[in-house]
This record gives sequence, structure tokens and C-alpha cells, in this order.
Amino acid sequence: MPKNSRLAVFLFILLFIFTGCAGKEEVKPSEEAESSLRAIEKIEGIKEAYSKKDIERLETLINKDLFNKIKNKMEFKEAKLDILSPRFILINNEEIRLSMTWYGEWLISNRTLKKSGIGIFIFDRKSMKLVEIKGDNPFIPVEIE
Repeated sequence: MPKNSRLAVFLFILLFIFTGCAGKEEVKPSEEAESSLRAIEKIEGIKEAYSKKDIERLETLINKDLFNKIKNKMEFKEAKLDILSPRFILINNEEIRLSMTWYGEWLISNRTLKKSGIGIFIFDRKSMKLVEIKGDNPFIPVEIE
């Protein structure tokens, strides 16, 4: 290949690389995607506060009615929760619903209780507080009789 042809091919490749990389705009997530991520972060915060029995923090993350239900059932010495990534997320103007699988282990009266389940975590979209859990609630361990 002649020298000029090599240079032309080299310049063409460089031009292709630079034009391919230049001018790419940053892709911003949608409002719904950002709301979903905030809800997932809130669940992690609730899980952490619950495990540490941090009542004050829990109260800032959960609405009053649900907070009182959970607070009245926090009779454990230790709690370990594993809440997996959402299976699905539904968003409308008022709320965000996340279906999540969870596994829990509680030390209650020197006895270990192990449970798992699937719950739908419902957040108020404006306050981003957890308002309800439909299905299995990992924050209220129930023994099988």
C-alpha cells in the first residue's frame, strides 16, 4: 500500500473514532427511574434502622400508622433481613409499589425465628414514606403456630 494511502486510512480511522466519541450527551434517568431508586434506597434505610432498633430514624421513613404497627412488634434481640431487588415496580401519580422477596432471621427470647416472603412495599410518591406493605411484612415477624 502506498504511503499516502496508509496515511489516508489512518486519518479516516482517527476521524471515525473522534466523531464517534464526540458530542455524546449524558443520558439522564426519567423521573420514574429516579423515584424507583429513591424508594429502593428508602427500603434499605428502613431495613437498617429496623435491625438497629433505631426508632427515631424509622419514624422519619414510615407513615404513622405503619410505624406504630412495626414499633409494637419490635420484641426481638437481633434481626437480620435480606431484601432482594424488586421483581417489579409500578408507579402512578400518588404511589410507588415495589414487589420484593425477603428473608429474615430474628432472635426472640433466646430462640431463632427464620421466615421469608414476598411483600409489596407501597410508598407515597410525594413524601417518599412507606405507607403500607401488602403480603408478607418483613418488619412484623409472625411465628407459625
